[in-house]
Amino acid sequence: MMGRGDPKMFRAAARLAMQLLLGGWALLAFAGAQQSPSDEALRAAWNALDDAAKDDLLEQYEAEADYLDSFSARLVKFALTLEELDRKLLPVRPPIPVFDPATHAPAQPIPRRALEEDSDAAQAARKRILGRTPPRRLQPGWRYDYALRKVVREPDEASRERRFENALAGALPLADLAEALVERALDDGAQHKALSAFSHAYTDRAGSVYPGITLYDAWNSGAEIEMPDVDVLGIVHAVLGEQTKWKAPVPDTQHKGLYKRVGEIFQDARRHRGLRAAYARCYLGGASEVEPLYSVCVERFHYAWEEHQSDPRKLVARMPTPDKWNEHLAAADKRMLAAKDGRERALARLETLARDALERRAALAGMLRERGVLAR
Repeated sequence: MMGRGDPKMFRAAARLAMQLLLGGWALLAFAGAQQSPSDEALRAAWNALDDAAKDDLLEQYEAEADYLDSFSARLVKFALTLEELDRKLLPVRPPIPVFDPATHAPAQPIPRRALEEDSDAAQAARKRILGRTPPRRLQPGWRYDYALRKVVREPDEASRERRFENALAGALPLADLAEALVERALDDGAQHKALSAFSHAYTDRAGSVYPGITLYDAWNSGAEIEMPDVDVLGIVHAVLGEQTKWKAPVPDTQHKGLYKRVGEIFQDARRHRGLRAAYARCYLGGASEVEPLYSVCVERFHYAWEEHQSDPRKLVARMPTPDKWNEHLAAADKRMLAAKDGRERALARLETLARDALERRAALAGMLRERGVLAR
């Protein structure tokens, strides 16, 4: 048993305090574990229902949300006004494009061939590249595509399992669409060429195309990756329009300069996209929703949303160019700390969103109890 002065207890308390301050949805996980059925219990109850009962449950959960006037509900309803089209007319996410060897490396035209999703090589690459980013609590069925500059729908956006998992997280219906629309509103397209180039598929030197992995994913992961000439030169051709300085096969003596230049292109693209995605995720969520690089910035992001009345059309004017990325983050923190109640407002916003999510999760649990599949 730990004594009152046990340092392990204090470290655990400190970690919990950080979750409470920064987590938003991390608070949801903690409180849910302490005060309501576990995720495993709720999933077991869900799986005890037949398909018709599952549909009925989801319809009830989603119908109730239409009448909510919580802070989260108001944010979602406002974000949905940013899109004039009926959401049914928004496009399905297109296949990931591949750089054509005949165009970008005609002297080295190694054919591209897609690996099967369940192949050992594809699974290993997903684990090595995509597995480095902690999974989100929310499972988006809608995403903002920086190459198309459009919000796109995942093919399984309307699946029962996705909708249930998001309800389990306490998310409102269409919270994922709201987030995507906010992210679109924050993107001025300044890095469109680079982000379009990095939206191409990740491949290896043998010509294998790894399903579901983009060059952006690969470069963003920090994992050791292969970069065949066709992909490196595809980026150079698409972004810089430079056709003559480097040609495939690129000699070893040119690798350092070429990769350095492509790395600079990626850093600018990553600062642009990553910052806007983090702000968009903090529109409705907390630290557990942003990529680790931005987890220490969550308070200042929520303060910025407070400053701009949670309106991305106002916040977009503050979005920096990549070379001002550090200054932007420092200035956001300075403004929050300089305001008389800046940090308190940021924390209040976080806590309100977390409380709303807890209430929706509790409502889901209640619906499962009503159906006799979840014990009290």
